[in-house]
Amino acid sequence: MRVGCRVGDSVNNKLGFRTGRLHRFYDSASEVAAAVGYTPAHIWKCDETSGNLADSVGSGTLTATGSPAASQYAVPTPYANRAGIGITSANAAYFASGGTGVLDPGTGSVAFVSVGRWGEHIGTLYMNLRYASSQGWLAQRYASGLYFYCDDGAGGGTGVNLFHTTAPIPSDAYCAFGWGYDTVAAQAWVAIASDTRSAVTRASISGLSFTAVTAQLYLGFTSNWDHDYLWAAGFTGANAQMYGNELSVVNKLFRG
Repeated sequence: MRVGCRVGDSVNNKLGFRTGRLHRFYDSASEVAAAVGYTPAHIWKCDETSGNLADSVGSGTLTATGSPAASQYAVPTPYANRAGIGITSANAAYFASGGTGVLDPGTGSVAFVSVGRWGEHIGTLYMNLRYASSQGWLAQRYASGLYFYCDDGAGGGTGVNLFHTTAPIPSDAYCAFGWGYDTVAAQAWVAIASDTRSAVTRASISGLSFTAVTAQLYLGFTSNWDHDYLWAAGFTGANAQMYGNELSVVNKLFRG
């Protein structure tokens, strides 16, 4: 009877995504670049125990807004080497860039990938990147799956609707969720990687223009959705032009 792993076996591969897994998080720009071929402009480790979320690569600090409760930090997760931040439906708190132009598609291509948990959706709206009023990049969790909307704030809310899959992510399942706006390919995309599925959807962004308003990046934004973040990264310019490779990137950042 053989006990343990052979020399060269990956412990992570043997364990899989189970309680206690030591997931590989890429916490430097060089590590991400080596893993996926694109260098991030921002990385948020989401490992703070209080206060704001630091950008370990750039200057995109996300400010705690709405006085997040102590219980919203150090959220227990299936990953033994990582906690995270939690956004709860009981506390109107979020983390935001405060209009600093972090991931601003008005200046070119942008992409965002986060690892976390999409919990029970009990409201109407969740948002990552916001423009004037309630317009911008929107993500919603319905029974039909995650709804992703790209809106440049012009024409009374016209935009691009994207669905990654008609099958929803199971409540409380950890996954990687990514989206991008690629000005060279003229495509917007949304991708999901989880233990049970991997999918990407793309749509043309022809006619959309983000030059009139300033972006604000949010982790949270509304108080009607329970979800956690363990890690997030933002990409800009040529490093956000990952159209055609985006699903591979999101999968790699989820699986470590």
